[in-house]
Amino acid sequence: LALTAFSGGLAWVENPYGQVGRTAGGVYAMPEAGGAARLVIDAGTGPLPLLAADATHLYFTSGTTIKRLPVGPGGQPGVVVRGVVPDGLASDGAFVYWVSRDPLVSVVVRAPVAGGTSEVVASASSPPGECRLAIDATHVYWSDGGGTVRRVSKGGGTPVAIGQFYRVTEMASDGVR
Repeated sequence: LALTAFSGGLAWVENPYGQVGRTAGGVYAMPEAGGAARLVIDAGTGPLPLLAADATHLYFTSGTTIKRLPVGPGGQPGVVVRGVVPDGLASDGAFVYWVSRDPLVSVVVRAPVAGGTSEVVASASSPPGECRLAIDATHVYWSDGGGTVRRVSKGGGTPVAIGQFYRVTEMASDGVR
């Protein structure tokens, strides 16, 4: 499940089943120096959310909506975009990126972090299966259900296949490797 760092802390998606004292699935956070975990996004018994972060917000899925929550206690969630079924989520502070797929195509989409119109960054033929996504300063990387990893400029363009793997379950980029 997802684990991400943000300014001053860590956040993760947790499945509570079988854990003593935890009844809600969702996103938990704690200070980076350690301390008690707190439930910040309650998924209840519904699907566990996807999670991403930038310096100021956590981004998460809730059904067919991508929402954002300011880091730190007391913030209220806001809507980034509705009516999507993402399969991978990332933010660079200006946009939230996700992969949307149907049985034959994976589509990389982005929307401004404060909400607004979404736009297609790239698409490619893709066999069915989970897709994952990562970004760096200049590119979006995503995997499709067949294990192909592609790269495209964050502003859009023609995707380039850069690798073929068995099954990609998570992705991350440090901008170098």
